[in-house]
Amino acid sequence: MNFWQKHKADIDVICRIITTLTALVSLGVQVGELKIPESKILPPITEVQLEAGKKTHTH
Repeated sequence: MNFWQKHKADIDVICRIITTLTALVSLGVQVGELKIPESKILPPITEVQLEAGKKTHTH
């Protein structure tokens, strides 16, 4: 029983490490996916806002 209990504890630790790593990786991927579209989407939006601001100022 002691042999199994020792290995069960090791397996639990390994499972916890794997779950934490997968969670961190998934979070990193989500953050990376969010950052890339933002950099592509935000510049056109700011340009449109600037153009709209210029139009309102000219009027």
